[in-house]
Amino acid sequence: GTSTSYTKVASFSYYAPYVLGDANGDKLVTTLDAVAILKHVVGNEIISDASLLKGADANEDGNVTTLDAVTILKYIVGNGSLGKQ
Repeated sequence: GTSTSYTKVASFSYYAPYVLGDANGDKLVTTLDAVAILKHVVGNEIISDASLLKGADANEDGNVTTLDAVTILKYIVGNGSLGKQ
């Protein structure tokens, strides 16, 4: 038998900048972001980029759901804010 051992030699982390409410990566918060979130929720177009997922969590509850799309739409019409409520 052959034995192989591995030693961890390095680790890294990085900060991925995001715009809260921006789910499509255009650095703006528009109805297109709400649509992107809804497509993600139903499984039509999954948001896989970590920074876009962070931005898509518009109410900062740790999940991307239809409530994030509603939060964005309320924000756009001036009837709410982004982030933790």
